[in-house]
Parts: sequence; structure tokens; C-alpha cells
Amino acid sequence: MIDVRRLQAALAQAGYAPGPLDGAWGPSTCTALLAHQAQRQPDAMLRALGRAAAVELPRYGITNNPARLAEWLAQTGNETGGYTRFEENLRYSARRLLEIWPSRFKTLAQALPYAWDPTDPDREDVALANLVYGARMGNQANGTSDSDGWLYRGGGLIQHTGKTEFDTLFARLGVTADQIHGGDAGAMVRAACDYWDRVSANVYCDRGDFVGLRGLVNAGDPKLKPEKIIGLQEVARRRARSLGVLAGVA
Repeated sequence: MIDVRRLQAALAQAGYAPGPLDGAWGPSTCTALLAHQAQRQPDAMLRALGRAAAVELPRYGITNNPARLAEWLAQTGNETGGYTRFEENLRYSARRLLEIWPSRFKTLAQALPYAWDPTDPDREDVALANLVYGARMGNQANGTSDSDGWLYRGGGLIQHTGKTEFDTLFARLGVTADQIHGGDAGAMVRAACDYWDRVSANVYCDRGDFVGLRGLVNAGDPKLKPEKIIGLQEVARRRARSLGVLAGVA
């Protein structure tokens, strides 16, 4: 188990004072951990996330040891750009589309109609979502009237994506896609912890399989080759940062 008093002292020494060094796990300690991961002092969003995390993280066993907690912070910090973005940004250049979806876009000519152009009134980001997410993950095919790809684009702390995933969140937690994309802190933390539990992320952390876990979070495939996993190095960097204050507190 984590020695909260020692963790609080480490956070304070790092410049993210969690309030009284009372050894009690609570919102101020969680907020300080999130702020340390985000590398900024607490703001309204970090405090809201901290309040929810103080309740949810222990419920899912994420605070049982430093490896689990550091990985949760690293993964969620990475997926949200340091807790600043809570819905998928689909406004890419044509060249970037070739890198992200090489199976969908093999030439610049194929990518150009879906590349973001701020001078064009058309919503290339909506069209892109419907193309790349259509007819999979429970979504209707691209070209149907329901726009599932866009409605169920990535969002939240862990980038929940697809109608099947959002239906699962609603059935299990009562959390909606609008809450996730709208940045509802409580809903996002509950959803991220529920996902963490469903994919047995704590098991991956306990055996040190951080590559497999990143493959699972990024692409739904724990056996994906490291060179194909987006964000692998960034998550490792963020993990190391959180371990800087979590090391030696168990």
C-alpha cells in the first residue's frame, strides 16, 4: 500500500503542495498528483478531477501500489494532453493522415478531402470521423444519416471510442457520450476507471507489461509491436515523472 504521508511530502517537495501533510488520501492529494503529472498548478478542472479520483481510484485498486497509480496517471495524462483535451481532435493535415491511418490513406490525393481546412465551411473532421470509425466498434457505416463515427469519436481520460464502448459505459455507469465529450470530470474519471477494470489494466501493471497495456489502450491490441504503438514513449516519460514522487512511498 502507498504511504500517503510520504507521498504528500514528496509532492510538496516537488512544488505541488497537497495541503496538510496528514496522511489522509483525499481530493487535495489527488489534485496534487494530477497537477504534478500535468506540470501545472491546480486549476478548476484538475480540482474537479481530483475530487472524483479520490473516490474512484481506491475503489478500483489503482492506489494499491505505485506502479498502478503511476501508469493510470501516465495513460490519462497522455490521452488528454495533460488534462486539457477531452475529445478527439480530428483536424489533421493530409500528411498526418497518411501517418495515422496508412491503411485508409495511401496517397495525398486520398487524404486531401479529409484534411482540415479552416477556410472551408465543410466539416472535414466530421467526415473523417465517419470514414475512419464507420462500420466498426458498433458504429453504422460511413454515409448513413446517423453520423456514428463522429458522435462516438474518442473522448474522456482514456479516449473511449465507438458506439459499443459508449453503450457499455451507459449501461454500467449511466455515463453518456455528451458527458464525456463535454468534459464532465466525475463522468470521465468513473469511465476511465471502469475501462481500467474491464481490461484488467492492474494485472498488466503488476507484471510490468507496460508495452502490452499501451497497445491495448491505444489500439485495442496488447500484442501490437512496439513500433506500431502510438504514444508509447510519451507514456513512458509520463510514467517516469509520476514515479518520481511515488518511488519509495509503498
